[in-house]
Amino acid sequence: KLTIKAKSILQEARNERIKLNYQLPDINYDINSYSDIVRLKEELNGLSNNVKNLEKEYNKIKEEKLVSSLSSLKDDIKKVIGGYLLLKKVENMNTNSLKQVMDNLANEYKNIFILLANVNGDSVSFLARSNNPSLNAGTIVKDAAMMSLGNGGGSPTFAQGAGKKTTEIEKIFEKIIKELSYE
Repeated sequence: KLTIKAKSILQEARNERIKLNYQLPDINYDINSYSDIVRLKEELNGLSNNVKNLEKEYNKIKEEKLVSSLSSLKDDIKKVIGGYLLLKKVENMNTNSLKQVMDNLANEYKNIFILLANVNGDSVSFLARSNNPSLNAGTIVKDAAMMSLGNGGGSPTFAQGAGKKTTEIEKIFEKIIKELSYE
């Protein structure tokens, strides 16, 4: 199971063009004595630790790569009355990475509202971050999730939600822009 997991991690890394330096060990499974069992147990414990470290390294590099690629979101930030706005559809992104990027952008821009629609198959997850006092992330995410046949909510500064209808994303973005223009 450990070698299968290691091979899977290495294959995922290759698919994402992430280079990992890891060589699968050749474990001797010949058991002829109790000392062979002890040796095999030690080898398997070592392999287990190596696979855990491999997975940590892969996730760290993957996270760094994702965060750097998402920094291109800055190109989509629009100046609006009273601050900045970022409405963006992304696909199959890691939620924790999206939160990190949103926090970085919120720290960099004063009065920004960010709504990301993360599409994964037939469903959509909404993440919103606001440091704009006039835009409540919780209310906007709840409305967005309901428009996409889901539910969500949160605080005025951060909210999450999900929906089952990905075809409504553009309408949701248009509604937010329209509401902003009437303030």
